[in-house]
Amino acid sequence: MAIMIGQNNDKYPQAIDLGLPSGTLWARCNVGYDPEDAEDPVFFAWGERYMWGETDHGKNHELPDIVGTKYDVAHVEWGGDWQMPTPEQFYELINCSKSEWICTEEKGKARVGGRKFTGPNGNSIYLPAQGYDSSVWRPLGNIGAYWTGVSLCGHPFYLFFDSEKVHTGSDYFDIDDRLTIRPVMKRDK
Repeated sequence: MAIMIGQNNDKYPQAIDLGLPSGTLWARCNVGYDPEDAEDPVFFAWGERYMWGETDHGKNHELPDIVGTKYDVAHVEWGGDWQMPTPEQFYELINCSKSEWICTEEKGKARVGGRKFTGPNGNSIYLPAQGYDSSVWRPLGNIGAYWTGVSLCGHPFYLFFDSEKVHTGSDYFDIDDRLTIRPVMKRDK
């Protein structure tokens, strides 16, 4: 059973302590998750709230880091100390947790696949492979793609996984692609 911190309701989901060295707590669900309509994921463009000029929109140039700012969807939607993760937090999740591909069942129905990350203390989170939404393709059930609030060389950084591997990068998705977001917060010391 996961140790959960804080009130659990639709607006402020519980934080899961995986026992990670940094003290990062991971949200139990994605931004926009609705347990009554779990098969319809909510996607966000990177920095969806970022105000671009018409001529700059979609162009790859030096993007600001938006973690914890008014352009951070997790921070704006959930408030408090919730924010989009950093690449370092995803690295830590990958390197300090055991990851396995699983398929879940909810209310008797088969669900999409996803990755279960079990931390050093035995607690775990599940990241569903809800795909992503781009102008070309919207895979569902076999690919997970999650934004960070940081960019590298003009490209937003992300976590990407399937049934075989988990990796991070900044070379595939552009700011107009829409991915899911799993918020994090730091444990009060």
